[in-house]
Amino acid sequence: MSRKLGVGSSLRAGPGLRFLRGAFALAVLLQNPNSPLQAQRSWRLEDRAVVGSMLRIFAVASSFERLYVVGDHQVIYREVGREGWEGPFRTVDPGELEQARGSIVDLLDHSLWIVTGTGWLHYDPVTDLWDRGFAGEPILSAGFDRTRPVDGLYLRLSRGWVVVTRGGGSAIPAAEAPRSTDYVRVTTIADVARANPQIAVLGSGSVLGPGLRPTRLTAAAEMSDRSGWWLGTDGQGLLFLPFASVTPEPRPWGLPGEVVGAVVAVPGGAWVVNDRSVSGDPAVSRISESLDQFQWYQGDRVFGFRFQTVRALRIVDSVLWLGTDQGAIALTRSGERMRTLTEQDGLPDRRILAIAARRRRLVFGTAAGVAEVTDSGVVRVAPAFRDPALSLALAGDTTWVGTPNGLYAAVPGSADLRQAPGWDALQMLRTPVPALLWHGDTLVALTDRGLLWRDPRTGAWTIGPEIATQVGTPRALADGEDGVWIAGSRAAGFARIGGPVERALVVGDALPAEPWDLSTEQEWLWVATSHGVVRFRRQAVEP
Repeated sequence: MSRKLGVGSSLRAGPGLRFLRGAFALAVLLQNPNSPLQAQRSWRLEDRAVVGSMLRIFAVASSFERLYVVGDHQVIYREVGREGWEGPFRTVDPGELEQARGSIVDLLDHSLWIVTGTGWLHYDPVTDLWDRGFAGEPILSAGFDRTRPVDGLYLRLSRGWVVVTRGGGSAIPAAEAPRSTDYVRVTTIADVARANPQIAVLGSGSVLGPGLRPTRLTAAAEMSDRSGWWLGTDGQGLLFLPFASVTPEPRPWGLPGEVVGAVVAVPGGAWVVNDRSVSGDPAVSRISESLDQFQWYQGDRVFGFRFQTVRALRIVDSVLWLGTDQGAIALTRSGERMRTLTEQDGLPDRRILAIAARRRRLVFGTAAGVAEVTDSGVVRVAPAFRDPALSLALAGDTTWVGTPNGLYAAVPGSADLRQAPGWDALQMLRTPVPALLWHGDTLVALTDRGLLWRDPRTGAWTIGPEIATQVGTPRALADGEDGVWIAGSRAAGFARIGGPVERALVVGDALPAEPWDLSTEQEWLWVATSHGVVRFRRQAVEP
């Protein structure tokens, strides 16, 4: 994996300046403790990667050396002749890439130029720096003079030609206009469609996305070997159209939505599930740990997935179980739906809040009780209990249940839940338990007042320090090497048994938005957030 694989571009990218004016501006930023550059410059690129939505593509640029793809908040690229992608590389301003009107690969150093209506962005992956500028009026055309590539990017304005030098951040009047025969310009999707019948047919609305909705083409770039076209869409991500074909092939990268409600790490990568949001419909994605392979599963071709939110995800015997607001959904690893469980199948409520699986047991916590899948069907656990089951943990025949009023346990034959042993001595902690986790043979309970650890020998509970001030409202737990990871509304934090939060990955610094879930596997920590999923190298973040 190359050095540029992480999302550290956002760590060193210029923080929204109109122009990047060389080393002096960079030094000023480093001296400002409140700047995004200062806050994140300690991250190595390979230690942190933020993967966001790539359902909408705003620009595509191709050359004999590189192919660039510009998405909502990030850019990826790959070297011609190689399969793996480099990136994602993010800008500090989350909305500026949406202003792209076209892009082009620099003829001299193979960096990326993105042209907007009245300005430009320039990204150099070698130095991992962005610069940007404004022309002050609409840009009529942009491109390079192939005989003078060292000059920079030429812009044609109503008042004449100007040229933007690399790293300069400003446009100066051009000494002379590029000759039309030597001018390599940024092309729009309209330009490409007029010259190519294949693209024109697709541009008429024959590309259908999830729910059979017509997808608008936004960008196109021809492969350097002329074997086909790379197409950007507004709703279906990146496509590839082979020469002489009218059927584009999906080439997904990133996520098909922004809000990630659940994540589970597996050897070689992770599975994530998107909630329904403004940016996309619900979907399941498989991500390779090297971030070079993505698979999207968006449900039924016509209706897609019908749930709005997902708050639980477990893999049981190669089956993915999704805990959604519309029931428990079982999928194969190829994304095919196997079954859906609701009240009609025996669940006390279709709103799934938690899933636990251990030694052939599969239990669901719902908004109105607990149920278990058995050989004879779905049966209620402690049927007299009809309150929300926020979290679950299994130990033999015992089902531990985190509720809004503390921790309880269900044993076979019991009609109702019983107060968890030893919990009655903690009346002060009669508080919601949103997450439970086995750390070895120690049961860990997460509350809004702190972490509790149950001694497996004595059954006594150890109360840790308060965590809310560091992580915010607690939501989820994941196992760590010598402790546990906590997801809260403000941060993801690491704590040991009975100890304080030793490391906090804070929203706005290490995390792009509030986390909902997290999961660990070997080398990586994956965090699901409202703006994508973040992959951390555990060696870099675990104390």
